[in-house]
Amino acid sequence: MAVRRFAEDAEDFFVEQLCTRADHVYRLAFALTLNIDDARTCVEKAFAAVVNDLGAAQRASNPLVPLAKACVEAFPTVRGGGGKGGSSRLIALMKSMSADVRGAVVAVDGIGLSAREAAEVFAMPEKRLREALAEGRRRLVAGDARL
Repeated sequence: MAVRRFAEDAEDFFVEQLCTRADHVYRLAFALTLNIDDARTCVEKAFAAVVNDLGAAQRASNPLVPLAKACVEAFPTVRGGGGKGGSSRLIALMKSMSADVRGAVVAVDGIGLSAREAAEVFAMPEKRLREALAEGRRRLVAGDARL
């Protein structure tokens, strides 16, 4: 088995730029899966994918974007794995939304991506992302009024 070699600054980049954003990626993964175990699996797959192409992550203007994108790409492979998802009113409200709508809200309002960056993460036109974001915000506000 060949030993993989990275640039000298790769370890520092991984620790300082990627590991410090793990909580952001987990929040996005949980919003997509609504399941603790599936979210963890999604995050693990996202980090593995980014490590496999660490150079691309280093070239990104925001290192969170490649991680979030890898998380979204991993999402379809981990759906429905079981485990705890929670039973709060907020979780119930989030379950009533599509994964795109939940993801848009969490990507922009939860982890701080710009609409442009979130559109890149979800591989959709920015206009569609903004529509999903508006729908999610509207539903959250309406749901909050009933909580």
